[in-house]
Amino acid sequence: MKRTVRKIFKALLIAAVILLLLVALIVIQQLRGATKEVTIEGVQKRQGKPVSVVHPRKRDFTDYLHADGEVQADRRAVLRSRLNEEVKKVFVESGDSVEKGQTLAKFRTEDLKAELKARKTVAKEAKRNYERYQSLYKAGNVTEQVTEQRRTALENAQARLRQIKSKMEFTTVEAPMAGRVERREVDPAEFKAAGNVLFTIVDLSTVVIKADVPGPQIAAFAPGDAAQFRLGGGGKWRTGSITRVRPATKNPNRFFEVFIEKENIRPNKNGGFLMYPGMYAEVRLPKEKATSMLAVPENTIRQTASGYAVYVVREHQEQVEVAKDEKQEPPQGFFSTVGWAVARYVTELTGGKKTEKEKQKKEEMREVQVQKVEAVDVEVESGLRSGSLAGVRGERLSTDARVVVNPTDELSAGQKVHIVSKEEEVDR
Repeated sequence: MKRTVRKIFKALLIAAVILLLLVALIVIQQLRGATKEVTIEGVQKRQGKPVSVVHPRKRDFTDYLHADGEVQADRRAVLRSRLNEEVKKVFVESGDSVEKGQTLAKFRTEDLKAELKARKTVAKEAKRNYERYQSLYKAGNVTEQVTEQRRTALENAQARLRQIKSKMEFTTVEAPMAGRVERREVDPAEFKAAGNVLFTIVDLSTVVIKADVPGPQIAAFAPGDAAQFRLGGGGKWRTGSITRVRPATKNPNRFFEVFIEKENIRPNKNGGFLMYPGMYAEVRLPKEKATSMLAVPENTIRQTASGYAVYVVREHQEQVEVAKDEKQEPPQGFFSTVGWAVARYVTELTGGKKTEKEKQKKEEMREVQVQKVEAVDVEVESGLRSGSLAGVRGERLSTDARVVVNPTDELSAGQKVHIVSKEEEVDR
């Protein structure tokens, strides 16, 4: 008997829990249905294509002429042999750093020393003869003409002595300035005739960048004008100034040479220089400046059949049909709310008649603001670029405009959109 009672109690308990869960689900469903409302924002979101927008901003642009350039050493010394003699020693290699006055090479001197000794003897003897003939001339024993001959012989001997002494000075080759050995064209024991090149020394502390500028545009540039360049056609732009413009050209393409001087840079205090002769440099010379010009990212510009355009989001007034359920506010109190929800559910389940409030659904025509895109024609200035920004001109474009970023091919003028993200302004 007791076992049967416990089974019945357990079954009733389970049934009560299930009933409570069903009631709770019914209450939640009725409460959600009672407050459901179709909003204008929801209509716009369903009808509009999601887009991101950005505001144009005014900024200054500079239009540049771009040219190919080459780093050159403006100061270079070519050392040539002053003797017809054999080189005895060479003290430097190509690429070595040298100081002003540093010994680079020495010639063989044995023959010159022997000749110098002989010339000294001849000059000494010629001097004694001249002095002796001067005394004889004063005594009236020789003529003036004979005395003058001895004086000429002395002068010739002294001249040949000075010549040999000069040659002795040329046996040591010294650096005329501080710099680097660009080329070494001599080896020990090699005979070098007078005029042959021995070394080329370059001063790398200051270099020039030579740029080739088309003839029709050369008149726009003059010494003192600012210029910019970057090595290897990439990396950081560096500033310099035009020092000279070659006034004539033999270039078959009629390019004129413009030279930009720049103090060389040592990336490391004890390391080498940044720029070396022969390096390629991309050069840009400012031609024109545009101030307070509208700038937009390049990924907002779209090419059209007639040129270029950007898509701008505008607000439009439009009559929109909105279906709206009247809100059915549930009564206050837990048990009242439960009873109200169960009654609504039973009515809907049995097909019973709804109250007038429950049947109140109306189709409304509301005037709302709808976001649509409009194609705005713009002029894109080819030379006005700064990073990812482009300078544009457009009569219907302003800093308040909301320009669509990355417009797709599916986007067309007059299409409804809704903005999902907005940048405050173009990156500066």
